[in-house]
Amino acid sequence: MNKSIFLLASIFLFSLLGISQQQEVELTSVQEGNKIKVTATNHSKIQQEITVTATIENLKGYDGPITKLLPADKTSEITVLEMVPNKQVAFSASYTFIPKPTEAEIALQDQLLKEKTVKSLEDMKEGIVLFYQDGCPRCSYVTTYMLNNDIGFKLIDTTSDEKSQILMWDLLRLEKPELKNVTMPVVLVNGQISYDIENLKRFSRDFLKPFSGI
Repeated sequence: MNKSIFLLASIFLFSLLGISQQQEVELTSVQEGNKIKVTATNHSKIQQEITVTATIENLKGYDGPITKLLPADKTSEITVLEMVPNKQVAFSASYTFIPKPTEAEIALQDQLLKEKTVKSLEDMKEGIVLFYQDGCPRCSYVTTYMLNNDIGFKLIDTTSDEKSQILMWDLLRLEKPELKNVTMPVVLVNGQISYDIENLKRFSRDFLKPFSGI
């Protein structure tokens, strides 16, 4: 995930341009006297690793990209920049973040996923059903997103269960009879099937987020 913030300041003027929509991780800057405090807030339920790259002018306290671990549901200090007296200063920053769950968070997620795993579903016309495979990073991204956003869903494990595989392919071929290969995950949202999903982030935001309990 890539985000950026921009800040301009002088002896007489301080302004901050930020992103209003809440993201999983947000970077903010606040002026406190002659210093600029840069913090990051992790809104997700798992630890994230953030890397901040900044461009500065007449500011002290930044020597290169900063990488830090952000605990779940916490705000952490990234750096404090000190303004050079009587100089106009400029600060811009971009940042990326990736999930870095702790062992306890991984264990909890595994337990939650086991609780949501079912063998078959008689009625799949309502809610979210996810067909997934073990070792599938794309499947993991979607399940993590739904857990972080309190989205109710059910899992069907197609890793080694032939009946689950047959169920998934029966549904896929109702949509496209000639289909032979598919990129996981396969997702049912109120009975509407999605597969070969190119942009998982957009799909999660547009089709899954409305089911959020947050």
